[in-house]
Parts: sequence; C-alpha cells; structure tokens
Amino acid sequence: PPVTAAPATAPPATDLALVYAVAPGGSIRVFEGESLGLFASWLGIGVERLRRFNGLAPNASLKLGATLKLPFERVTQATFEARRVEHHRRVREAY
Repeated sequence: PPVTAAPATAPPATDLALVYAVAPGGSIRVFEGESLGLFASWLGIGVERLRRFNGLAPNASLKLGATLKLPFERVTQATFEARRVEHHRRVREAY
C-alpha cells in the first residue's frame, strides 16, 4: 500500500514545475484535485493498471499526501509532468 503523509493542499503559486515534479524513482505525492483517473490519463494507461502497479485494492480511496509510484510505459516522465502542471495551471486560472 502507498505510504501516507500529511494532507497535501494546493501549494502556493510558485514554480509549478518544481512543485509537481516526479521524485527520483518515479513517485509523486498526491495533491488536492488529483485522482487515479487523472494520473492514468496523463500516463496513457488504465486506472486498473495504475492500481495494480501500486498494490491498491479496487475499492481503495486515494488519500491526499499519499505517495504513488508511476509506470512510465507509454509516456515519458517529462510528458507526465507537463500534463500535470498544465492541469494545475488551468485549475488556478479558473479561480
């Protein structure tokens, strides 16, 4: 199961590329407004593939601050990061 940490609320408006970067080893911390569906979409894989990759049960909920491992099978890490940053940029602009 993923390691949980303190809740990850939206970070201050700084350099989003640094805030939402993938950590060494291919893991990320889950922030507010993110979901397995978004991650899977940005990775070009199905949600079930991402669940299996992280050992998550089908009914397990994703918790803020959790750490997820990402399989970069269909997209590069840079592509995933660009999609993630763009998502958060659009969310910020909507408010």
